[in-house]
Amino acid sequence: MHPVILSGLLNSKTVDRILDLQKTDLWFQGRVMGGLRGESIVNIKQRVVDNITVDILKNPWLPELLFDIVKTLDHDYDIREVNQCELLKYGIGGKYDFHQDVIWNKRNQPQRKLTIIVQLSDGSDYEEGDIVVKGYNFPKNFRERGTVIIFPSNMQHQVNPVKSGTRYSLVSWAVGPYNEAGPNWR
Repeated sequence: MHPVILSGLLNSKTVDRILDLQKTDLWFQGRVMGGLRGESIVNIKQRVVDNITVDILKNPWLPELLFDIVKTLDHDYDIREVNQCELLKYGIGGKYDFHQDVIWNKRNQPQRKLTIIVQLSDGSDYEEGDIVVKGYNFPKNFRERGTVIIFPSNMQHQVNPVKSGTRYSLVSWAVGPYNEAGPNWR
């Protein structure tokens, strides 16, 4: 599956509703999985971004909306739900170096299979700070507010450093059961 770009899919009212979720919690410095035991650590060389983990028990409409979008796509992934949503804020210098969103060593937990990114800022609100997926060239309209980008979670991707302004996005994951076949984790 190649990345899917659904340009301007979410209307302004929905994007504003997502952005309003930041009023209910405090931003914290983004973390990455790392270390010897796969613990969550701050690594400012790899990731410079603030985030808020959305309380999906208080806001079930958000993972439900994203899951409904995923169900409309033509894919062969065993997807059961969207179980995590994070608001991201990239200020000047904000970035996230190349990485994958899968967590390979968690066999007893739902596996991230599809990464879902919602563009909450208008592309004119910031300079640079584009998402890059290795082996894929995005069309120009991917920075449009309300655009939804979906790609396999095992694809290498990054967010280039923001030169000016602030980029807001939402990242989420469609998950399913672990597949004993290993790398073919669909």
